[in-house]
Amino acid sequence: MNDHKDPSHPVDDAALDEADLAFLGEALTPIAPGPDIRDRILSQVLARIGGAVPAPPSAALRTVRADAGDWEEIAPGARQRVLHDDGRFRTLLVRLEAGASLPPHEHPLDEECYVVEGDIWLSGEHMARGDYQRVSAGTPHLGIRSDGGCLLHVRAASMPA
Repeated sequence: MNDHKDPSHPVDDAALDEADLAFLGEALTPIAPGPDIRDRILSQVLARIGGAVPAPPSAALRTVRADAGDWEEIAPGARQRVLHDDGRFRTLLVRLEAGASLPPHEHPLDEECYVVEGDIWLSGEHMARGDYQRVSAGTPHLGIRSDGGCLLHVRAASMPA
């Protein structure tokens, strides 16, 4: 590796010295780590030097607390709480009381549903805590009801203004 040095200098192929490492570092194309890796590295570095992990800029971070915010009634015994809406998709929580149901509807865009707690019947499929369902755009949702009540995490098309 030492070919950037004086050729008359003896070469130890088993070891890289500081000049070799600097040469390699300059020759490599840097790549940015993903956010999870970047955050983990930053936390480890700051822990070693006794620093605190800085908060990201407020525009890049939005926290919705469990005990804050309003729930909107969407049907008898059914409420929703919008967590985020970017004009195309919205992320929301939907809570159905035991025995509550929602009217049939179609999806203009794909919809994703994750059961956080309880149980729900979605288009003839019984789903329980931890189950996930994706519905393609144009697919109708029929027969939505919960026997024992449920909390759902849903990503769906934004509603028209």
